[in-house]
Amino acid sequence: MGKILEGAGDLYQLRSLKEFASGVLKQISAILDVGTDGVLCMENTPTSAGRPKLEVLAATGEFEVLLGGAPLATFPQLQQAINDALAEKRTIYRHPYDVLYITAQNGREFVVHFEPPWPLEDVERNLLEVFCQRISSAYDNLYLYSQLVSAQEATVVALADLAEFRDSDTGEHVLRVQRLSDAIARELQSMGVYPEQLTPQFMEMIGMASILHDVGKVGTPDHILFKPGKLDPEERVIMEQHATIGANILRKASLLVEGTSYLSLGADIAGGHHEYFDGSGYPRRLAGQDIPLAARIVAIVDVFDALLHKRPYKEPWTLGDTMSYINSRCGTQFDPLVIEALDRLVREKRIPIRLPEQ
Repeated sequence: MGKILEGAGDLYQLRSLKEFASGVLKQISAILDVGTDGVLCMENTPTSAGRPKLEVLAATGEFEVLLGGAPLATFPQLQQAINDALAEKRTIYRHPYDVLYITAQNGREFVVHFEPPWPLEDVERNLLEVFCQRISSAYDNLYLYSQLVSAQEATVVALADLAEFRDSDTGEHVLRVQRLSDAIARELQSMGVYPEQLTPQFMEMIGMASILHDVGKVGTPDHILFKPGKLDPEERVIMEQHATIGANILRKASLLVEGTSYLSLGADIAGGHHEYFDGSGYPRRLAGQDIPLAARIVAIVDVFDALLHKRPYKEPWTLGDTMSYINSRCGTQFDPLVIEALDRLVREKRIPIRLPEQ
């Protein structure tokens, strides 16, 4: 029983359906010592557009061909056992084609096949029934987590759309910022720098959170936001307020979500992507490591993309001129390590966006 509880507990830590499915197969294999051949399938609902009615989520051993596109009919006896389990909505023990039937609270149905070298005894079947209940609870936890993430992403997109509605020039800009921010974060990770900050959660969220960097522009008057020429000093002061406005909006919203979220990371970015590494930026004149890493990444990405593309107040720059400008501000405006990451992507032609024609 200890193995059952320990194995199911591990499933609660998984954050994707594919990882969950793979984890289930590994845990059953470890619990019963039944080898590595197994398959987990999910029956999709009629509303699951574009997905097969019966979808293979994980497979090991001889069944790995199912992940490569081979039809389940490749194993006719297994297909029959799975169909029977789904039709009768119960676990079927038909050695060697044992199939566990699992249903979740949201109605989603799963079947798990494994191949024990012997017919299972009653005590082993009872243990598997307990494990199936724990699998169902773990999936419910994963489903609720995914719904929460989806709700957060919808909020982020809505806020970004609100800013884009007032400034149509930024539509493609925020999508490029998202991809570039993701790429630079991965490059920093490959460089082995900032390990304490480049956590799995940070890596998962940085791109989506980056699209909120200019959400504070919803508070910028039109005559300043759309001015075709250079801003005068008074207008510049008003424009710079967008960093504080954005940070305050997002920080207040983030208080409704426990822990780090797209909104809290977005608040760091909105409030910090105009800070300078030497402390001469705005709005708080933060310097160095006091500027959140997410903001230091987006600071470079925002300028890189803005210089490369046409704006109401400027013509597009060449890639060479853009990189010369960014490198000339190494250690003053920008974090040297983030510049190095961008340099590597440019030199090796791994920039994940389409660059404008020069």
